[in-house]
Amino acid sequence: MSTLEIIKSPGVGIVLGIYCQVMTLGLAYTAITPVFWFTSIQKGGYGFTPLQNAAFIAGIGVSQAIWLLFVFPPLQHKIGTGGVLRLCLYVWPIFFMSAPVCNVFLRQGWTTAFWVVAPLVQIGGSGVAMAFTGVQLALNDIAPSQQSLGTLNAIALTMTSAIRTVGPAAFTSLFAAGAKTQFFHGYLVWVVLVLVGLLGLIPLAYLPEKAEGKLKKRVAQESEDEDE
Repeated sequence: MSTLEIIKSPGVGIVLGIYCQVMTLGLAYTAITPVFWFTSIQKGGYGFTPLQNAAFIAGIGVSQAIWLLFVFPPLQHKIGTGGVLRLCLYVWPIFFMSAPVCNVFLRQGWTTAFWVVAPLVQIGGSGVAMAFTGVQLALNDIAPSQQSLGTLNAIALTMTSAIRTVGPAAFTSLFAAGAKTQFFHGYLVWVVLVLVGLLGLIPLAYLPEKAEGKLKKRVAQESEDEDE
């Protein structure tokens, strides 16, 4: 199959769209957070020191590993790939909103509240990393054939490369502009990210059954029933 034929195959376009959405959100957050944490409280950041920045980054890395190793497998088995993706995309906007909320704590001098809420939010919010594995499974499941799987993944990686080229610079520039002008009190980038996250729920409404991650389990169950 040609590249165009693969893209035009049933369900492939939708899954590729979700794939790009997930990668955009992930890359944007990864690019923004170190700058956001280091930015002064008055400009909309956390005013972290380099050591605090490093500690938060390390904490997120450990949290993501725990979510992916111990939570994702049973969760995907129970609610399917589509269920995991929906859960992550419901949580993502809330996770983004927590950043300006925690900044408000610091602006108000509620330091204790910040150090209670912010680490918990980072640990819990790191669970959205399950979307990366979930969308990869959906992509594999929607492939028209085993022979086209490699080409389909190459298409997805090409799209990701394009997002990497533009996305991080665009979102960090947006954050810098918001912090400098204090538009939306310096929270402009978070408003945009929340909207982008909510838009991701639209293609999920059209996720093909083949990519839901439940089809194989249902077929296996039917086979067991027939054997009995």
